Amino acid sequence: MKQYLHGIFILSVLLSPVGWAITAPSLSPYSGQWVLTEQSGKVSIYTREQTDSEFAAFKAEAILDQPIANLFAVIADPDSCPQWVEGCLQSRSAGGADFTDRVGYALNHLPWPFSNRDLVVNIKTRGQKTPGTIKITMQSTASNVIPKQEDIVRIRHAYTLYFLEPISDRQTRFIWVQHVDPGGSLPAWLVNNKLIDLPAKSIPKLEALADADRYQAAELIYDPMGKLTNVRLGSGELASTLYTLEGDAMISQHEPNPDSQKQ
Repeated sequence: MKQYLHGIFILSVLLSPVGWAITAPSLSPYSGQWVLTEQSGKVSIYTREQTDSEFAAFKAEAILDQPIANLFAVIADPDSCPQWVEGCLQSRSAGGADFTDRVGYALNHLPWPFSNRDLVVNIKTRGQKTPGTIKITMQSTASNVIPKQEDIVRIRHAYTLYFLEPISDRQTRFIWVQHVDPGGSLPAWLVNNKLIDLPAKSIPKLEALADADRYQAAELIYDPMGKLTNVRLGSGELASTLYTLEGDAMISQHEPNPDSQKQ
């Protein structure tokens, strides 16, 4: 039973909703409605109920000992999700080579008897050289650019915000706000009870992954007006070159839950 509970809210997503009741302003990290629920190491995790959903939202905050460019390079890499987001099996670009407005895909594991979840998201990135902050919003979309698979439940309603603020050359404030309706028949009380697991386990892995050679010494690239236009990974690759859709290739050779009840 313990393992069953542990896996229930590992909906590791990069998400948010199109045409849905919940919008970014209602999930502002600066709203006074957040309640501190847990302190997990350096990560402060807040939750709040949603009037139009059975599922609660969370906000996580931490000051991470990494330069903002290295952390952003991890997040901007479309293949990085399985390395730091708890429960993420696969992630990739789903088209839209525009650095500031693109499409992504993620496949997320849930334990038996529940089906794995996936989603297609619109990802918008905004940043200015002054004051140096970066905002990434991820909103679920009904796009079928990645065909739906029979044994996976597609998440239709989700919203995620990542906010990065440089504190010093070696420290960054990281804020993560998220609300997800996972669809299917997952009981809301169970999801809400496990809400804090996702940021508590993922954020330390994000901080650690930013030390990898692929992301170390990353460089933020701005246009003459000071607008963020790209990031050069430690490997030398520009993030924008990683966003093209590779034909009609399916993301998966996933490992479905063989006894899934489509819940």
